[in-house]
Amino acid sequence: MSSEIVFPNMQDFFLDKAKDGIIIKYADIFFGKYFIYILTPQNILYPCVIYSHTMHPNEYIKHNKPFVHFCNCNELWSIYDKDSTILKAKIPSNRLFDFQVGLGRHSSNKLFYNVELPFCTNCIKIYERLFLKFFANEKFEIWNMLFSTKRVIKIEKIAIEDSINLDSRFCASDVEIGNGFFYLNRID
Repeated sequence: MSSEIVFPNMQDFFLDKAKDGIIIKYADIFFGKYFIYILTPQNILYPCVIYSHTMHPNEYIKHNKPFVHFCNCNELWSIYDKDSTILKAKIPSNRLFDFQVGLGRHSSNKLFYNVELPFCTNCIKIYERLFLKFFANEKFEIWNMLFSTKRVIKIEKIAIEDSINLDSRFCASDVEIGNGFFYLNRID
C-alpha cells in the first residue's frame, strides 16, 4: 500500500478545490474596486469568478444558463445578498462550469457538467470601460490586462486594503502584488 501524499499542504488542496468551485459561504471572498478575489490559506488573493451553481426552474426557463460574474457589478450584488449557498467562487482554468437546476421538492435536480456559461453583460461593460475591449479566450485569462496596468493595480490594492481593514476577522494588512497575484502581509 502506497502512502503517497496527494496534497502536501493546505494551499494545494484549497487551490484544487477552488478550481472546481467553492460555495461562497465557505470561502473568504474580497471585492476590489473592479474585480473579485478569493483568499487562500497562504494569504494570497487569486482573481476568481462567481456564478450560481443552483438555478431556480423559472430562472432556467428565462436565461437557460447562469451568468459568470468576474467584476464587482450591481447584478452580482443583487444575487449575492439573496442566498450565499447557491453561489460558487471559482479560480477558472477554463470556461467550463458545473451547475444544477432545482426542479422542486418532489423531483430530482437536473445536473449539467462542463458547460460553457455566458458572461454577465454588466461585468463586460465594466471591463471594457477599463481596458477598451473585451475578449475571453479558452483559458479564461482575462486578468492578464489587470496585472499589466499599474493604474488598475493601484486602485485594486486600495480597495482590497479597505475591504480587509473593515473585516473584523483580519488584522490590518498591506497588499502586495507579485507573480500575478495579490499577497496579504498581516501585521500582528
